[in-house]
Amino acid sequence: MFKKLLLCLIFFIAQNQIIKSSECFDEGFAPRQTALQSVQQAPRYVLDTVKSDFGFGKVTQHDTFGSQLAAGARLTCYGLATYMLGEMALGDVRVGPEPQSSIIRSCLVVPIIEEILYTYYPQLLDRNLEPEYLQGLIPILASIRFGSDHVQTSFAFNVIRMLNCYARHRYMSGRSICNLAPLYRHIMHNTLCKLL
Repeated sequence: MFKKLLLCLIFFIAQNQIIKSSECFDEGFAPRQTALQSVQQAPRYVLDTVKSDFGFGKVTQHDTFGSQLAAGARLTCYGLATYMLGEMALGDVRVGPEPQSSIIRSCLVVPIIEEILYTYYPQLLDRNLEPEYLQGLIPILASIRFGSDHVQTSFAFNVIRMLNCYARHRYMSGRSICNLAPLYRHIMHNTLCKLL
């Protein structure tokens, strides 16, 4: 009899603790969403993410390696989409052969050097620029220079390269200079272009 009473008391205490802990747990969190609500909110989430990637609207900080890598993958997709749209809309083709270089050089060394020269250094200069009405000019000039440095392609592709470089500057405009997503994007882009 005593064992049954003790067992009932233990079950009662355990049940009471579970109810209290679930009440405490639910107080500080938003109500759970159903799968249908998540699917309905997905287009808005995607639109907010794209706007954040281009520096419009609320800027989402990417502080972890995984989030920066994901942002780099998204920027790669945007860049490749603009190249494909350029080919389809303009009927544009590359002029001349692609210069031959080693995989390490074109997929790792060159992206690091180009991102330092055309993204990170101009961002540092732009952030330290005193007259506020001149801020934003250095990234535009760096983007133009980046597009004009790739002379093995046609004029339309150079313009697309300029716009892609400027998109990386828009991405960096509200984020820490330690964010490496543009560098990951450049490495992924060059690697995909080399493999394809």
